[in-house]
Parts: sequence; C-alpha cells; structure tokens
Amino acid sequence: MIRPGTRFARLSSGLLPALVVLACSTGSPAASPSQAPGSTLPLAVSATPSSTQAAAPTPTPAPSVAAADLVYLAMGDSNVYGAWDDCGYPCESYPHLLAKRLTADTGKSVTLLDESQHNRLDASKLLDEIQRDVWVPVDGFPMRTDGPSPRAAVAAADLITLTISANHMPWAADTDPCGAVYDTACIERVEQPFITDLGAILSEIQAIRAGKPTAVRVTTQYNDLLAGPDYDPNWPKVAIAQASRTARTFLDRWNKDLCATAEQHGASCVDIYHAINGPKGDKPLPSGWFTERYGDLNQGGQDYFADAIAKAGYAPLTVAP
Repeated sequence: MIRPGTRFARLSSGLLPALVVLACSTGSPAASPSQAPGSTLPLAVSATPSSTQAAAPTPTPAPSVAAADLVYLAMGDSNVYGAWDDCGYPCESYPHLLAKRLTADTGKSVTLLDESQHNRLDASKLLDEIQRDVWVPVDGFPMRTDGPSPRAAVAAADLITLTISANHMPWAADTDPCGAVYDTACIERVEQPFITDLGAILSEIQAIRAGKPTAVRVTTQYNDLLAGPDYDPNWPKVAIAQASRTARTFLDRWNKDLCATAEQHGASCVDIYHAINGPKGDKPLPSGWFTERYGDLNQGGQDYFADAIAKAGYAPLTVAP
C-alpha cells in the first residue's frame, strides 16, 4: 500500500525489493532460481505502462524453478513486499516466514517465488500480468524480475498466497471515490471490479494448474482506520472518523464476498480481519502491527500473517513428513 502524499517519499531509502508476501529480511532481492538443464522457462520482462494496454514483450529464456519438494508462490502488494527503512531490520516478510514454517511443519524442501510488488498493486494489474505473462514494473518502483514469468510461476507452484485488497480501499486512494461515505452504493461501486478481477485471477490459476493439487490462500482485509497502541492512522481524518461505523460495514461486506469468491474457485480464505479486529470488526490493531510512517506491515503483522496461513493448513497438498 502507498499512503496518500508518500508515493515518492519512500523511494529515497533505496531499499526496495518485492512478493504476495515478503522482502524485508535483508533489504535486497531474493536470489534467482538455479538453472536446470534444458530449462526454457521465460524470465519476467520489464514493460512500460501506458494508457493503452501494450503488447506483451517476447519472453527471454530464464532459469527454471529450483528443484524442491514444494514450490510456494507469494503474490501481493507492498504489505507482502515488506516494510521500508523503518521496519526494524532485520525483519522478515510473511512469505519468507511461511516458507520456513512449511519446511518445519512438513520436513520438505521449499522453493519460494516472491513476486510481491510495491507499486500500488491491485487485482486488475495482477490479472493483466498473469494474462499477458509478464511482470510489469511501474516507473520508479522496483520489483523482482529475475524469476519465472507469471504463468510459469503459477504452473510450478504447489502453494499460492494472494494479498491484494489494500489498494482497493476507498480511503487509500489519493481522492476517496466515496467521500468517506462507505454506504451500499460505495460498496457496490468499489467492490464489484475487484470481485470480478479476483475471480478471473483464480480462474487463471485453476486453468494453468490443470487439476494438480494446489493450496491457494486469499487473505482478507483488516481495518487499518482503527488506531492501535502504537499506530496512529495517517489517512484523512474524515475517513478515520468512519473506522467503527460505515468503514466497518464496508469491510464486513468486502471480506464476505472475497471469501465467497475464493471458495467458488477452489481457494481458501484466511480471515485476518476478524482475527485481528475482533468478531464485530471494531477492535484496534495490535501493537507492532504497522510501521510508524507508512502503514505497511511491521514484523508483528508479518508474523501474524505467516502464522494464520500456516494454521489454516495446506490442503489439498499432501505434506506429511
């Protein structure tokens, strides 16, 4: 997620790697997968965004996914990518934590493909990347491009995590499309494009995986308008004032429909929202959840995501040691 008014301020740190989930542990991009004999999987190729959809660049040869018992693909926004210079280094984003947890739980070797993105990633952009089979950087925002192309990554992945709701929240926009009135009209206007694109992403995953056992986990969106013990939201005050009122109604509907869409496409929903914000959605965020300045997940939040996904299990994968 990129806060209003901080889009370019963050770039000064120079510590920008990417994932659906992690990149905070070292502040440098993950190593590219090792070359396998005869491999022809395409590398992700940079593309220049434009007002019209550009033709996908011709993929170039790239290393195959390193041999392992299990392959984990993390796709997501800046919360997954990892916090910046104020995350309390050394810290680890949840994809890295979950990969370690998966190995510990199963005794199996795991290859992590971290394709999180710090560029206002939303469901529409991710769907476009998967359909065109190319990761598309946004000028000024680095991302990992040394791994397999999107479709090759999905084809190789036994476990896939998706965290892509944050940049759809109306209060996260430079101009709130709902004017801090998160009523039924706002919900339907903002939610429907997301639900359509999420369903299309999950359909693409199903088609690419072609019936192979795949654990797909989609995380819900928590209420980041609620102040916590060490978190003071820097969203517009008019939006913060709705934290326990219309924003809660918005998130109740959003997460219900997100989970229904995931289940319709053979995926599982990991309910971060109610676990963190309570059964009524009005509980403040816990200490250590956010970084101080930007609102991306700090180590406490990263730890929680990894633990919640692991506790949800890995079905339909057979992962017994």
